Amino acid sequence: MPDNIEELTNLVQSLIRSQAARDELIEKETTRQDQRWRSMEHDVHLIQAQMTDMRGEYDSRVDNQSIDDDVEEGGPRMMAGRQNEPLQPPQQTPHIHRDPKFQPVPDELCRDQLLRRPLARV
Repeated sequence: MPDNIEELTNLVQSLIRSQAARDELIEKETTRQDQRWRSMEHDVHLIQAQMTDMRGEYDSRVDNQSIDDDVEEGGPRMMAGRQNEPLQPPQQTPHIHRDPKFQPVPDELCRDQLLRRPLARV
């Protein structure tokens, strides 16, 4: 009988140690993922700020071109005369981030998705 109790005690201690090691690994992974999430969230905010700046410059350019056209033509801008001349957004150098894996978001995604709706916080 004493052998069974000793064996049972060793088994319980082994299970407690393995559970503690597993809990430690889970805690480390959770911390790592939280840090990664914060970094990604920061990157998204930087991209949104850059897109807001670019959009403001583009809108300002459109407004200025519209005013210039009004002055040149002596009246309101006529759409028919300008249909074949689309305005291009200003070219900017990509934002350099501390993370070398950072890749700029393609222009199509920025214009079509990021500017239409703000990202929801999770």
